[in-house]
Amino acid sequence: DTIWAKAMCGMVAGGVAASVTTPFDVVKTRIMTQQPACPTGSLATAAAAVPNETPNSNTVRYTNAMQAMARIAREEGWRALY
Repeated sequence: DTIWAKAMCGMVAGGVAASVTTPFDVVKTRIMTQQPACPTGSLATAAAAVPNETPNSNTVRYTNAMQAMARIAREEGWRALY
């Protein structure tokens, strides 16, 4: 094995790892940054955080990782996961 073969294997492995794990990072970030509840008087802020939904006291867009991944892919297209 030459240094170039090892370098190519490393690049391919890094690319595959990034393409597999990026959707999970996107889902994790979406779940962590969602607004789980609307404090009184901040309905405008909640409406901006969750577009196309009417905010109420228990507006949660994503309930678990699989539901979040499916919803993002369905509503925004699979490219939104990258």
